[in-house]
Amino acid sequence: MSSIGGGAGFSNVQTPVVSFEANSISISGAGAEATPEIPIDADGCVDLNALTSVLSEQTGIPEDKIVKEFLPGIVKQIEAHGAYKLKGLELLKDMASDRMDTARPTVSNGPQNVTSGMDDSTKQVVLVFTQAGVYVNPNNAQNNEALTNNIKSDLSKAINSSGPAIQREHVSDDFSHKLSNYMQQFPYGDVMSSLFYVFQESIKQTNEDKAYFLHKLSDMNKISEAQSAYLKDLENCSQSLESQTVEDMKKQGKDYHAGSTETSVPTKTINTDSLGKDGNAIVVPGETKQMNNTALAAEIKKVETDMETVRNKRQEFQTMFENFDQKANQLFNILSTVLKNVKEMQSSVVRNML
Repeated sequence: MSSIGGGAGFSNVQTPVVSFEANSISISGAGAEATPEIPIDADGCVDLNALTSVLSEQTGIPEDKIVKEFLPGIVKQIEAHGAYKLKGLELLKDMASDRMDTARPTVSNGPQNVTSGMDDSTKQVVLVFTQAGVYVNPNNAQNNEALTNNIKSDLSKAINSSGPAIQREHVSDDFSHKLSNYMQQFPYGDVMSSLFYVFQESIKQTNEDKAYFLHKLSDMNKISEAQSAYLKDLENCSQSLESQTVEDMKKQGKDYHAGSTETSVPTKTINTDSLGKDGNAIVVPGETKQMNNTALAAEIKKVETDMETVRNKRQEFQTMFENFDQKANQLFNILSTVLKNVKEMQSSVVRNML
């Protein structure tokens, strides 16, 4: 079985030296001679939890101090060597959460463990973070307002510049590059907290906009239905009026001439802007008028004009809904790509934080 050896006596050394042999790794410092064995599993994984425990026993240094002061440097050397995989990196990720003054929620078993009581938008963002394997506290407010505003501005520029002529990958890569720069300047926890907050708010607002325009679309559909019903009534009146013959007029003792025939028409006024409190179209009954062909045609024309107005509004709301739906998809695509990039550089980001 392969093993890692660790040396005692490196408490005064900022970064212990990791030496690589054929089947073992030794960790030593000034005057270190002891080489306790750290198991490496069949998959070639180094367990950082076990490593930390053994080094603490051998050196007398508290485990939390080893994690904070020595483990990042050790991990960097093992990663650079490339022969072994690492597990137990949650030790370093926990440090990111500590810098956010909060306990990291357990998301490794799925978002259902941390999303209780959250709104749908927050759940969606948590799910993207979780699927990317990036740990963040969804209940923690952003710590650095200036950093949050910078990320928000960068995201806005990315969204506004990502037209048809620009590939989505380029937009995401540019945003990822800026995020990487922030990770060189700010603690990992602060960057992740601000990133989560920005996307949480952006997606929440976008979903609210989608819901608003979807609601307005539903309103216009109900108004259109009421208009169609009124138009059908008017057309029925028109057909009834046209069916009256000269003989019918004579039977009624009336003289017939063009436009002289009339029929009773119950008029209505339909609000074209919104629905009533009951969620139905606002239909206000008007007076019942005696109308001839000319007057009836004018009323029909008025209703058709109002229907055209509602159709235009419906098209406008449909377009806005589709725009915000596209924006939501774009936000999720950018976030997903960015988090993949974050995952790749996560170890180095955490080391910079410490």
